[in-house]
Amino acid sequence: VGSIGVIAQAPNIYKLLDNNGVEVVQRTAGEYKRTIQIFQPNTEEGLKKFDEELALVHSAFISHVSHHRSDFISDPSRVFTGESWLATHAIELGLVDEIMTSDEYIRRRQLQADAFLIRPRSKRQSSLSSFLSRFADDAHDRISFFFSSIVANSPWWPFQYEKIYQDHRGGLTSAPNYQHHEASPQVKAREFGGSALETD
Repeated sequence: VGSIGVIAQAPNIYKLLDNNGVEVVQRTAGEYKRTIQIFQPNTEEGLKKFDEELALVHSAFISHVSHHRSDFISDPSRVFTGESWLATHAIELGLVDEIMTSDEYIRRRQLQADAFLIRPRSKRQSSLSSFLSRFADDAHDRISFFFSSIVANSPWWPFQYEKIYQDHRGGLTSAPNYQHHEASPQVKAREFGGSALETD
């Protein structure tokens, strides 16, 4: 975390081209259109202007971070040097609020909002394969919905069940937003991003 700095570099192959008899013709309009050179020798004036441009971008970067993290950053002179830190150290500097995995964040957000799992489109199938695949998916959804209807109306079920909707064409699946009663058991949610989510 960090790296609040600016870097720019470019190879200069002028000597290589010159030693091999290659001449590059370059014309510009505007005094500072080309400040750092690749095919021509660099000039002190051009490099000085290039440094000014880097400093301007760095200043804008610092202003952006300061605007959003001014109440948290303890020592601005330390964090705007281009250095990077591990997240555990970044907390002390005020660059991050807390540390958690993506699964933990999604589990927390599922208590207030719907979570969506986006999958890439499958490869194009033949008409028959596509029909059979859609038929199987539809049968699975109908069975799941039938089961959920029975379970949702059962007095022993510890939480509210919401049907999962799947768009077979777009590959978009909505994960359920579980609403637990008090003292409900640990419930395993749908597989999300390759690992099983669990909510307490």
